[in-house]
Amino acid sequence: MNAFDVENALDRYTDALTKLEALTVTKRKRNEQNATEIVLDVLVSRDRIQSLLAQTCQNPKKTLLTLSELDQRLKQKADVIVQIAPLAQWRDILNPPKTAWWWFFDTLEYVHAWDRYDWLWGAITMPILTVNFSLVVAISSRFLSGGVDALGAFAVVGQAVLALTAASGTLTKTGQHTVEKVLESLKIPQHFWHEVKLGGTLLVLVSLISLHASLPKIAKFYVEQGKQDQLAGQFINALQNYRRATELDPSNMEAHFRLGSAYENLLDFKKAKTYYQIAMLGGEVSAYSNLGRLYILDKNYSGAAFLLKQGILQPHDPELGYFLLKNLGWARLKQGRYDEADAHLKEAIDINSDRASGYCLLAQVEEAKGKQKAALLFWEKCRDLVDGLNPDEDRWFDQAQQRLTLTSEKATPGATPDNP
Repeated sequence: MNAFDVENALDRYTDALTKLEALTVTKRKRNEQNATEIVLDVLVSRDRIQSLLAQTCQNPKKTLLTLSELDQRLKQKADVIVQIAPLAQWRDILNPPKTAWWWFFDTLEYVHAWDRYDWLWGAITMPILTVNFSLVVAISSRFLSGGVDALGAFAVVGQAVLALTAASGTLTKTGQHTVEKVLESLKIPQHFWHEVKLGGTLLVLVSLISLHASLPKIAKFYVEQGKQDQLAGQFINALQNYRRATELDPSNMEAHFRLGSAYENLLDFKKAKTYYQIAMLGGEVSAYSNLGRLYILDKNYSGAAFLLKQGILQPHDPELGYFLLKNLGWARLKQGRYDEADAHLKEAIDINSDRASGYCLLAQVEEAKGKQKAALLFWEKCRDLVDGLNPDEDRWFDQAQQRLTLTSEKATPGATPDNP
């Protein structure tokens, strides 16, 4: 043996290793015979070097260092060799000694340092997948319960695709093969694959948690959409948006209150009461006023007065204070408690003198107390300020017209005098 022979053998070993390292899963499956030949060439090259080294007692230090580096590269491809080569069959033919360790990769438990924790990553991945699917079901049910629109459909489909993609890469052979091809194309080493799959599953989990945490904000968006629809007179659309908001965030009491108002717009007073009650119990003070009004229309005057007094005790803005006092005055009027009605209605008018309801009701109080002249002044104010879209004021407008017309006729010369 001479140095030139060893150098040539090392070069051949290096070339064979380079070809082995260039093998990918896709290439191996496309041409299994060629892959097997590459592995055999590597092992035979290593045999040749060992044979040459055995022929001399003097081995240059450089040769040993080079061989050590090449052997380390060979060991890193042990898993690939085991998958490709029929090592047991080759050993039966060649009968290599135990010292020729490169022929015994399939009998060695060689594990890359990063692969030692693959069992742990797999154990962590499964419960995360379970949590992912639980979140998908929880989020999807909320979007679907309120009726599906474009935003809801996108959210449901998007999260389902993410969760299924993450799961298929772990649970199905087809999914695993697809993910592995992607990882190969990204040149990610095989010993990192389990970690990357776990990272993808965690990323999906974080995305789902973020979406779940965003549901209250999405609910507020639907509430705003509902308000716009309600102002435009599109009560069905408003109803659907408020319903979506209550499903996405059951703790959004404004959504429940406005859903009640949408049902009231559609004359479904029974459902309106239900949602007003939910909103009221959740701390939405506006619900006291609206629910109290519906009680008045149902002639439950004592129940209305009780609710309205409770509402007045809650923190509220002046505009809401007007409606609470106006409705309380209305309830007292129907109960025949005229002095209390007079006080509450005048207090409401002090808050907002540009609304007709307070004057319309105060006119009725004055009439009930027998003060016709004072009543006429309030009927005039009622008529002049009436909002035709308000069903109560629209009804009171007719009363105001009748009272003022009758008074005008009596004041006209030649009019038929009143019966004594």
